[in-house]
Amino acid sequence: MDLTTLRREQNYMMNQWITSRPIAHRGYHYQGILENSKDSFLLAIKYRLNIECDVRLTKDNIVVVFHDNDLLRLFNVERKVSDLTLIEMKQISDNQILSLQELLDLVQGQVGLVIEIKTESIFQSFTEKVITVMDNYNHAFALKSFNMFSLLRIQRLRPDFLIGKVLQKDKSLKNFFNQVAGFFVTEDFNSISYQRPVTRKRSVPQLNWTITSLEDFKKVKVPIFEQIPEDELLTIYNPDLYELLDEPDSLE
Repeated sequence: MDLTTLRREQNYMMNQWITSRPIAHRGYHYQGILENSKDSFLLAIKYRLNIECDVRLTKDNIVVVFHDNDLLRLFNVERKVSDLTLIEMKQISDNQILSLQELLDLVQGQVGLVIEIKTESIFQSFTEKVITVMDNYNHAFALKSFNMFSLLRIQRLRPDFLIGKVLQKDKSLKNFFNQVAGFFVTEDFNSISYQRPVTRKRSVPQLNWTITSLEDFKKVKVPIFEQIPEDELLTIYNPDLYELLDEPDSLE
């Protein structure tokens, strides 16, 4: 099978899973459940929600699931992720922070994964580390980033990987060059704030973040949501969600 055919078939499969159910932003977290934590991922799996998460690199060169570049907001610790080892991050978070490999071992294809690579560098050694981790994961996943150089690297090294652009309306010079690089990226989907829609020339799935109310949840075709309590979420008349909750099988 040639690469073009493989890509086409992969895209068809992608459209089946990435738009088939709501996406839990940084895992299904609310109240006392920490974002991008083991508990948030277990809850998303329980309700068969696709998972969106973020990855960064630790001091000991391990790809870790974490959004911010430091621990101040979540743990009131004034240290950067890049200055901490994975073990140190686990100790601070009471073992709730996972490496990307640990997340893959936890999910194992029960739901889809949309993984955002958090890097602003034009050098892509971190992106290559993410690729290495994902190489042996034979289940539904996609990689996305604000950084178009990161997406270009994935596109060149792993054209069979599904990739998505995280779009933003930023008029800075830095983002201008980033957008120029983006013209050379053939994305499989876009991710954009539901409050700041962007018109795209090509028809690709659009994932909308971040939905925090039932009203907006019901309006958006593919909602990336957070902070909606379980009892409220399950009261939504959403036949697709109810059907998925009753399904015994996985995405495989």
